[in-house]
Amino acid sequence: MLNNIHNSLSSFPYKKINFSFRSFIVVFLIAIMLLSTSSALAVPGAGLVAVGPTSSLTGYPSWYKDSNGTRLELCLDGGLNPICGFLPGDIPNPAAPISVPDNYPTTGEAFYMLGSALMETDSATGGRAILVLALEAAFSGGTAVPGDQITFGRVRIWIDNLIPSAQYRVTHPYGVDNFTADPVFGRRMIRYVEDIGIGAPGDFTGAMNSRIGPFLAWDPAILPAAPAGYIGDPDVLHPVTGSPLNTNFFRVEGPVGSFPGSADQCADPALGDDPIATDDCIQMDQFSLIGKYATNADVNANRATYSQSNAIGGRIDVFANTEPGMDIQVDGFGSPFLIPDGNGFYFGQVDYSGNPPAQLQIMNTSDTPDSTKSISVVDLVTITKADFNADTGTLRIEAISSDTFNDPILTAAGLGALDNSGKLEVTGLAIPPQNVTVTSARGGSATVAVVVSVAPDVCYSLTVGHTGAGSDPTVLPANSLGCGLGTYFPGENITLSGAVPSAGSQISGWTGTGNDAGTGDTNTVTMPNSDHGITVNYVDSPPVVVSSVRQYADPTNRATVIFNVTFSEEVFAVDVADFSLTTSGVSGESIVSVTGTGATRSVTVNTGAGNGSILLNVADNDTITDLAGSLLGGIGIGNGSYTTGEMYTVDKTAPTVLSIVRNNPNPLTNGASVTYFVTFSESVRNISTSDFSPRQGAGISGAAVTATSGSGTTRFVTVNTGLGSGTLGLDLIDRNTIMDAAGNVLGGTGVQSFTTGQEYTVDKAVPVVSSIALLNPNPTSLSQVQFLVTFSESVTGVNAADFLITRGGTITGTSISNVSGSGAAYTVTVNTGSGSGAIRLDVRDDDTIRDAATNRLGGAGANNGAYAGGPLYDVR
Repeated sequence: MLNNIHNSLSSFPYKKINFSFRSFIVVFLIAIMLLSTSSALAVPGAGLVAVGPTSSLTGYPSWYKDSNGTRLELCLDGGLNPICGFLPGDIPNPAAPISVPDNYPTTGEAFYMLGSALMETDSATGGRAILVLALEAAFSGGTAVPGDQITFGRVRIWIDNLIPSAQYRVTHPYGVDNFTADPVFGRRMIRYVEDIGIGAPGDFTGAMNSRIGPFLAWDPAILPAAPAGYIGDPDVLHPVTGSPLNTNFFRVEGPVGSFPGSADQCADPALGDDPIATDDCIQMDQFSLIGKYATNADVNANRATYSQSNAIGGRIDVFANTEPGMDIQVDGFGSPFLIPDGNGFYFGQVDYSGNPPAQLQIMNTSDTPDSTKSISVVDLVTITKADFNADTGTLRIEAISSDTFNDPILTAAGLGALDNSGKLEVTGLAIPPQNVTVTSARGGSATVAVVVSVAPDVCYSLTVGHTGAGSDPTVLPANSLGCGLGTYFPGENITLSGAVPSAGSQISGWTGTGNDAGTGDTNTVTMPNSDHGITVNYVDSPPVVVSSVRQYADPTNRATVIFNVTFSEEVFAVDVADFSLTTSGVSGESIVSVTGTGATRSVTVNTGAGNGSILLNVADNDTITDLAGSLLGGIGIGNGSYTTGEMYTVDKTAPTVLSIVRNNPNPLTNGASVTYFVTFSESVRNISTSDFSPRQGAGISGAAVTATSGSGTTRFVTVNTGLGSGTLGLDLIDRNTIMDAAGNVLGGTGVQSFTTGQEYTVDKAVPVVSSIALLNPNPTSLSQVQFLVTFSESVTGVNAADFLITRGGTITGTSISNVSGSGAAYTVTVNTGSGSGAIRLDVRDDDTIRDAATNRLGGAGANNGAYAGGPLYDVR
């Protein structure tokens, strides 16, 4: 196995750093000292663009994503698999899921990416140049403790046995760094560590400001390929790609004589300080590389706050984030999907019954398996005031909960509970708190900065009134906390409601409110720094048209119709000129007259000729007024017009019969009843059996119409076929009772019967055997003889099973060998067998022989059509 650079570094101090506060200060001081001897040429934070959701197993981000769109997760494969750099035993139970702290690497650290390169600085002393590039996960205290997780990007450069105090330039995939070597010859003459991103535990965004990124990976153009799912194999040195500067190598340049005898000297003598010498530069493009591609996106459940105003239930607002393009779903409650914004943020709402659930499960169903996060459901607390008066030492807090039904107790942290109206006043404070946090008994909380003022608290009075006919509005709250009834501190938000105009009046506006132009019965005002007055203004309401409805049924065939028009109050000066018609299809229509008083008018309209529609409009020409003289709709022509009333459909066309056809396409029947299908030109009503009569042909008697069914434009009519056989049709007898919806009688005035419909052929005569004749000479010695069987009419279903051979004498072994023919005549061939004597052919009736109307031989019942009186063959 190749040398594993990472394992060769296992004894180096970076594996043992304790990220306590004290150690952090030491690292900070070292970094300050390094600034005096080094400089870097790179753009930090250009390579990493996103940090993934926090894993519920490790407490670290599920992934980091670079500017190329590559996502890497923590490489945590253990056991006998060295792909993530762990030795057997580093992970307590490799077969079990990773978890903190019970089943996590004993080293206390893992990597999203770890790349390193190693070079020889001189052949005589064994000096080394070491480069480490990492995106690392560790614990602030050094050991695996939940809540102590940190991540950071690392660039480490250690170089041995250089020329003391000489200047060196180091080029690597993430930049160029310049150093001054230590003045004393030996190991680690350049010792550089850059750890960027170590913040408060749980804050993983700082690593994105490091120089790490885009991620390195094995160069795919050079074999072998990286193991599937990984950016490389730490035990195999390999060229890499990914440098944002296209410097996918580790190079150190300095003065002549810096790297005597090194096997890694640069091939290009122009590199280094001297353009000819080759011992002033070393370079390596073979890297040991650890990293695992992230296959799942995971999900962060960010917020689940509910609102509830009654006992029925409420609604939960759900917020989550992950990669764009995922399917994020709430488990249960109908499993709704959250709506994406295209940038990785998701929102949805969940309705619930009764009390809210304690938790929600948020799933990313695009992952395999689904990623799931639990989140507590809490109310939403909103702090509307946190004001401190420095003159009086008084802090006033106001807050509300989104749960207005349960009205949970709200508590200001360290200050006390708010009252039932969501207010708290704390007096005697020497200084204000910087922030106020209000928590709810239902789990929600909010924090805001305290607003400080030095003006003295003064309670100002608020008066309310009205002009015109109506009521004064109601004021809520009735006063500010600490003020008397009807008085308020400046800045108090006040709600006005219950402004009710008297009959015939309306609100034209307000005075002294936040929305003086409003015409609704509610308003708001913020109390100013002075006494204040509010007025709601009522004015007389102009009359308006309330409705225009039909007096008669619709549709109609009437020559004149009436529209009943209702106004909002008593009106005057209404005449024909105040109305107009909107029509379609009809012609010659006109407004005949207007009658009525008070708030209603009846308008008679001539419907003219033709079919179509008529709508009555009220045309406001500023002539219609109420008792106070207010114009219809107010001043201005057209503002009181009305065009949305009911419409008459005019239908003056009489319905007709289009057809009467058999409901069964087979015209031949032996049924006791038949059905006809009658089609009209339009929907009709008032149809009964009396409107139809059977049309009986010769041979039929006693037929009768027994039932009708159907609606609209079609009817089914059932007719008893009576006695006998023959043709049977159906006639419609017009009695001027059948009519359409508009009252037009069938065919118009007069008798318009329909007598040309289709007919059934009724056949109730049963077939019988007419005769059986011999077709061969008699007596006979033939081995086969034939009989001709003749029926009374054409039949079907005739076969050998319908016949029986009767024998006499010594004849045995007879059989029917063939039956042929059709219609009313069939030939039956009989084998005569052996012996001598008489043979007769009989017909047996098993009800399988039928005529075209399905009448059975001899009628229904076995053997009533049997035939046994035919002639005999004398067989010799």
